[in-house]
Amino acid sequence: MLEKVRPKVKVPKDQHIQAMENPIAAIFDLADEMAEQLPFIRRMIMFSGLFITVWLAVNFALILVMLGTNFIIFMVLVAFFIIGSLGLYLMYTLHQFFEYFGRRQHAIRTIRDAEELVFIPKGKSSAESYIKHLRKESKTLDNFVAVDPHALHVPVILMGASGVSYQFDAYVQRQVTRHAGLFLKDAGYAFFVKVFKRPPTLMEMQALERAVQDVTTRTGQAPSRIVALVETPGEVTLDDDVYSHVTDQKLVLYASGRKVAVNLQVVATDEDGTYDFVPKIAVVPDELP
Repeated sequence: MLEKVRPKVKVPKDQHIQAMENPIAAIFDLADEMAEQLPFIRRMIMFSGLFITVWLAVNFALILVMLGTNFIIFMVLVAFFIIGSLGLYLMYTLHQFFEYFGRRQHAIRTIRDAEELVFIPKGKSSAESYIKHLRKESKTLDNFVAVDPHALHVPVILMGASGVSYQFDAYVQRQVTRHAGLFLKDAGYAFFVKVFKRPPTLMEMQALERAVQDVTTRTGQAPSRIVALVETPGEVTLDDDVYSHVTDQKLVLYASGRKVAVNLQVVATDEDGTYDFVPKIAVVPDELP
């Protein structure tokens, strides 16, 4: 009878959850099935959170009424209020998890279904070719640059908060803005590309990160991605420490006084006219890359 309470995904009665032909494929299928349930789960969490919020408001009103009148009922209501507050916090945590799951699953599916070979478009420089590729992949970026051509710089020299100037081969930025009448602030946007004639070393990658942090400290614009573009033709081999740094380490920089997670990527131009990405980063619709 459990199948009746599931809103969309129907499991045949004779299907055994332990049986599978390919474990990796089964994981992808399970994630896709879970993603199909996300709209229903979001609505369920929203209604549950709304119910708990209303109950907490009523409970708080009852606490005020019972204050100084009936100590036992007062303490019971306080206990219920604490439990309800904890439940609301857990509901918010659950919401955050499913939001992360949805975005992560979409990124995995996008990379899984993408074409294996990404050909390098023609351009005056390797940085210009890469920006053309990125604008083709991200319609949001293409429209953003089309509306504001001054947001794209190929190349550019930027000054950091320390007074040191840094040269980048491509740079996309959106200014930090404060919403009128509100205390909300748009942290802006920044995308950095640095060209290397050979595969970068770990020290060079760390120096690039420090340069971006120095510039970000001055501009306040939250960086989204830092790309080390290797234009050496032929097969490119990264050192183990560099490969581990860009794939395993989580890069966190500071912009406008808050922590910002930044994607770090090495892009190599192969001699067959294609790109090689380490790691692969999915393009999210309606968001700048």
